[in-house]
Amino acid sequence: MSVLTAPPDAQATAVLTHSQAQSGAAPASFLALDPGVTTGWCLGRWLPDNNRLLLACGQNQFSLNDLYMNMINLLADSLGYVCVYESFEYRNASRAGLNLTPVKMIGVIELLGESTEGIKIYPQNAAQGKGFWKDDKLKKYELYATGVQHGRDATRHMLHFFTFGPGAQYIDDIDKIEIDLVDIELLASAYYPHWIGT
Repeated sequence: MSVLTAPPDAQATAVLTHSQAQSGAAPASFLALDPGVTTGWCLGRWLPDNNRLLLACGQNQFSLNDLYMNMINLLADSLGYVCVYESFEYRNASRAGLNLTPVKMIGVIELLGESTEGIKIYPQNAAQGKGFWKDDKLKKYELYATGVQHGRDATRHMLHFFTFGPGAQYIDDIDKIEIDLVDIELLASAYYPHWIGT
């Protein structure tokens, strides 16, 4: 696992066709979100022919419209994708200054998941995302991005999805694939030119 310095060879990558998407083949594109005032995100591109997963993460103060447009643009740049997101847990006690921005963001995510063909959504609670993929494990796999705490949390959700969640059906053993943390500009230029979180 390493950080790429150049975009992957487009000829060597697998493109998910419409017929593959309908046949149940693994989606090629994945998005994980840690919604909030500062939203963490992790974009993933699965390259089954190379047994490789490319990840890029970051964080932005997205407006609801920015989040909506990113999710729609991602659909335009791919033939469908999976969106994993951290759910909101209300703990039966309101506190002063409680910010409900994550709830609003989740509303956008769930609306698009329910109303848009091609976007499959999977909620995960915070403990699922942070339970196994702690900082030491991210560092071991060279997937620890500095300066983007929320982006790291989104990366944890992505990796949990592939390790223990529904994404495990696509990857037999996460230790047997190559996972690369790449710069978002490289991933966007190769696969997601309309992503506005760079």
